[in-house]
Amino acid sequence: MEQAWGINTDLLQVAIKNRGMNVSELSALIGMDPSTFYRKLQAKGIKFTIGQMHSMVDALALTNQEASDIFFDLNSQKCE
Repeated sequence: MEQAWGINTDLLQVAIKNRGMNVSELSALIGMDPSTFYRKLQAKGIKFTIGQMHSMVDALALTNQEASDIFFDLNSQKCE
């Protein structure tokens, strides 16, 4: 069976909230238009680039475990 890797957008949204931010604030920190960020979230995160993911890890000060749980979710849609 093929493994599908993707982003756990639910955990990402929890991390954003836990850091006292909202999506608009995070998107501004990583240099992305909020509407683009929302579209990528609605697509289950499969359109985020590696660079954008790294920027989110830095902006949210995620631990290695948090980043792994969010960005390497086996149960989410396959990354392109």
